[in-house]
Amino acid sequence: MKEKRDTVGRLARMAFEKYAGEYDIEDIREEAQKDYLNKLVDTAYQGTKSYNDDFFVVVESKIEPLMKNVIRNYIFHRSTCPTPHYGQTVYRYRYTTDELEYLWCVPDKNQAEHIREHVFEYPESYRGLVEHVIDFYDGTLARKALELNKEDMRIAEHVVIH
Repeated sequence: MKEKRDTVGRLARMAFEKYAGEYDIEDIREEAQKDYLNKLVDTAYQGTKSYNDDFFVVVESKIEPLMKNVIRNYIFHRSTCPTPHYGQTVYRYRYTTDELEYLWCVPDKNQAEHIREHVFEYPESYRGLVEHVIDFYDGTLARKALELNKEDMRIAEHVVIH
């Protein structure tokens, strides 16, 4: 006899109802990313089978529109550095040294805007994230992506996120 299992939606709704008002976005992220590192390393390993040079591992974090307490991470590898955008974390795999280098993390739009508007209110432990958000808005991350892709840097002269 087949065991009946709850769907992700039902479990998320039950958790939301049980803990309504008792959690914040950081609790949700922490829960959603329990197996993050394993998936990240596995994706990097899969990338080594596809490329004979440096490549990039990208994490796209999406909040489910109908279930605000469910965040899905889509982890994939690619040969070029992506253009920075909201809800994205980027790593570079260094082929010659077999190292995964953390490049940046840009949180979702609401968090990024909050950080930009309250930049001096964040504790020291958030310094790296705050710097990434500032670099995202002033175009520094976009210029870095162009540089890593060996693209024409004249394009970057006008890159600023509003």
